Amino acid sequence: MKLISLGLEIEFYTFIKSTIKPLEMKVIKNKGNDIIANEQAELQSLLEHTDELIYQFRYFPDKKKYTLPFASSGLWNIYEVMPDEVKYDARPVISRMHKDDFKAVYNIVNKSMKTLESWSYDFRVVLPSKGVRWLRGHGQPVQLTDGSFLWNGFVMDITSQKEKEEEVKKTFDIVKAQNKRLINFAHIATHNLRSHSNNLAILLELAEEEKDPVEKTEIMGHVKRVSGELSNTMVHLNEIVMVQTNVNQELKQVNLHKYIERTIFVLKGDIHQKSAEIINKVSKNIFVEYNPVYLESILLNLISNSLKYKHPERNPEIKIDAFCENDQLILQISDNGIGIDIKKHGEHLFGMYKTFHKNKDAVGIGLFLTKSQIETMGGTIEVESKVNIGTSFKILFSKRSQLCN
Repeated sequence: MKLISLGLEIEFYTFIKSTIKPLEMKVIKNKGNDIIANEQAELQSLLEHTDELIYQFRYFPDKKKYTLPFASSGLWNIYEVMPDEVKYDARPVISRMHKDDFKAVYNIVNKSMKTLESWSYDFRVVLPSKGVRWLRGHGQPVQLTDGSFLWNGFVMDITSQKEKEEEVKKTFDIVKAQNKRLINFAHIATHNLRSHSNNLAILLELAEEEKDPVEKTEIMGHVKRVSGELSNTMVHLNEIVMVQTNVNQELKQVNLHKYIERTIFVLKGDIHQKSAEIINKVSKNIFVEYNPVYLESILLNLISNSLKYKHPERNPEIKIDAFCENDQLILQISDNGIGIDIKKHGEHLFGMYKTFHKNKDAVGIGLFLTKSQIETMGGTIEVESKVNIGTSFKILFSKRSQLCN
């Protein structure tokens, strides 16, 4: 039978305080002697039907001794220890404390002793039969005339409440992760599809302006291939929609060099229009375990940014390479564009809707999306940049590839 519920802790403590107070005064009057046996018996009888622990905890600083001169029968339910076992030595109870919570509980009780302020805390114990349990403790201190300290208080088992809180947290985390993937998907769709549509528009414009039938035929061939890549992107996006659980279920072994070449081709119209040179130095033998849609989106964002933010006085030159540092695969994309003032904008570089140049096409989504996707895959991204010199992005993959073995 439960005497209290979690919602009645304050009322419960008021009741306990008023019940134990005469005993507390008796202890002070007797200058530290133990609580009189018949008074203990009365209180035990009063509290025998509660599973919570009502206690008086005493500490003797000069002897560094801890005792529980009074503990209700709920001590067994809370600590699996009998009251007689801790009346003169509280170590059997203290030894039940979870090792990861011991220091925190010690500090909070020690602070309570120094300030004579009450303490309240949730902590864990490890019991012989029940295993790990969550407890909520409360204590009100008083200093006795012999220099010792006495806490009146209660301890209750809140394991079921903690388990429910953990279930709610897990549900919240799942919903949060699903929402994040949904937002991520929306940004991927708009960003990637816009890249394809922009390049199709450029190629079609070039085809309309081209007078040479041979050149026009070649351009239309490019249009057909870009259209095919657009279809592939739609298939990949559909795969993400179909998989609503863990992003790791979408991982595949992908050839890094091949995906870079595909990205270069998708951006062919923009590359041609800006007279850009892209040097892909990545080995054809590098495979990474990655989400294909994320990899496509990351490469599109970074390479298209290098084209978008080209220096007005020179043609874009973009170098892409992969290498190992400390057994970790790194993909580096460097350009000779207008660069970014890292000291000024570095803190907000990957923020959503943050733009740093007066470019009419800039919407402030690309780098935010790229960083989010890389971190979702367990990696990190770094940037080095100098104004009017260029920018270099490093993608650090979370797992080793064959290159780094």
